[in-house]
Amino acid sequence: MMGFFRNPEIRRLLRTVAAAAILLICVAWLWSPAAAVAAAVSCVAVCALMLRDTARRYRDIAALSARIDSAMHGADCVIDDSTEGELAVLRSEISKMTLALRQQAEALRADKVFLSDSLSDISHQLKTPLTAMNLVATLLRQPTLTEERRFALSRELSTLLSRMEWQVSALLKLSRLDAKAVVFRPELVSVSDLLRRAAQPLAILLELRDIHFCPEPTDIQLVCDPSWTVEAIGNILKNCVEHTQEGGRIDASCTESAVCVTLTIRDNGNGISPDDLPHIFKRFYRGKTESSASVGIGLALTNTIIRVQNGTVWAANHPDGGAVFVLRFFKAVI
Repeated sequence: MMGFFRNPEIRRLLRTVAAAAILLICVAWLWSPAAAVAAAVSCVAVCALMLRDTARRYRDIAALSARIDSAMHGADCVIDDSTEGELAVLRSEISKMTLALRQQAEALRADKVFLSDSLSDISHQLKTPLTAMNLVATLLRQPTLTEERRFALSRELSTLLSRMEWQVSALLKLSRLDAKAVVFRPELVSVSDLLRRAAQPLAILLELRDIHFCPEPTDIQLVCDPSWTVEAIGNILKNCVEHTQEGGRIDASCTESAVCVTLTIRDNGNGISPDDLPHIFKRFYRGKTESSASVGIGLALTNTIIRVQNGTVWAANHPDGGAVFVLRFFKAVI
């Protein structure tokens, strides 16, 4: 209690009230002694009420300060009050700020875990081809190698370098998308043109494996960033090619509604394992039937690109066999 009266603000308040009370008592004394006594009693009562209310506010502020201190040190402290008044408004605003700070702290912790896991995955993904290239380079240094063996090893080294180049490129694209450093430039483009451009880099692979890519002719257009959308569709086509047997077929069709443009890509391969379906768009996820060359980046990159452009992508198994990928580009934010 003594600490309360040592507060400079309280002492100034008491001096002001005392001066006003003395002045009031003096004026009342000029009227009559009884009026002076009544004025003195009234002043004492008003001063007591003011001190009581002020003391209660200071206790509330001290309790609020203690809760804020606990919340800032990680305690799960909820600041809530159903009373009214300026202090209640302050308490409500501080509660909102505390909640926002806690959410930011949780997001930062999640980002830290995600970064640690991503660095571990990236390290593992790059270590595998680097180890293989180091082994091939060691074999190439052997003086007794035949020309045929040397040519085979050189071709293997070139394949590993190309694969690693694609990995690094995909990882850089994912990093730019995560950092929101990519500026998408949407424009009205033909779906047929997107499919043609996405399949172009796979033309040689399609021919070597005798896989037929058969997109249905369409005049449908959609608004998107052409370059990034071609990248997303290309990754799906690449996945279909890798899981379709020689002589297989990949179909693509497009429909349009008042809400969205839907692009469906289907192959007639072995389909996707039911255990893998919920996870195939996760970063660095490799299915049970994936080859050792798979790194689990392509479909994750596709998922990120499509979602940034207000779209969705999902996969399923067709009743007649093969995998189906459905991309939806919504015409408005929903």
